[in-house]
Amino acid sequence: MVKGPKMTPFISWDGKENLQGQQHLTRLEKHLAGGLAFNSSQAAISASLEILGSRFQPISVIMPVNAPYDALMGVIHANARPVVTDINDFDFQADTDQVKEALEGLPEAVVYLNRPGGLPVNAGLLEAVQDVPTICDSRILPLEDEMLFTFNIYDLSVMVGEGAVLYSKNEEQLNDLKQVRADTKTELPEISSALAYQRQPQMRDLPDGSEYTELLDKSQKTGIIGYAGNTPLSTYLIRVNNAKLILTL
Repeated sequence: MVKGPKMTPFISWDGKENLQGQQHLTRLEKHLAGGLAFNSSQAAISASLEILGSRFQPISVIMPVNAPYDALMGVIHANARPVVTDINDFDFQADTDQVKEALEGLPEAVVYLNRPGGLPVNAGLLEAVQDVPTICDSRILPLEDEMLFTFNIYDLSVMVGEGAVLYSKNEEQLNDLKQVRADTKTELPEISSALAYQRQPQMRDLPDGSEYTELLDKSQKTGIIGYAGNTPLSTYLIRVNNAKLILTL
């Protein structure tokens, strides 16, 4: 049985703070240097596609087969069309050749990328998507990561149960995202914002992906191909020949 990494205990919210209005949300977003906090990754992905016009024109979203289910739901909720590719066998990110092939046939397309185990997006994919809108769904908070993509989404669920931070380098897009978030009432709740603000420094003590890398190395040596979700705490899918076994950590 595969065991997940141990978690450090969190400081709990003491329940004495005022949870009216959006003061904790504002404080959290200021601390996160311009990121917009949503109540879920699904909502953040959906908002990204909506400001690109998915409600008014057909937009295809090229995404790997191991994309989390809430990413797929975010695409569908935004009225976009998911186009699923296979994954590479060396890092379990989207297959670069299939992404290129899909982009050739889909002029109005967005590429969704994930980072299994927190590994960086590989160079081949970076080159393939440099001229198209991209959503990078990391599921880990940024530490020293450069914002390489149109939209960069980081997960807050490890800290508060559900939530995400969305970054965009474009000020106009940020304003549009704020409007969509307000219209859909998908901002991170005040209690979650208060908890995230208290717990955010402890994210540096969480797993950094090394457990995933060790599992990947071991799996390849034994002839078993495996991949994780976007954090070492996610579900692993182990493929043995054509059989599939799902192990939840």
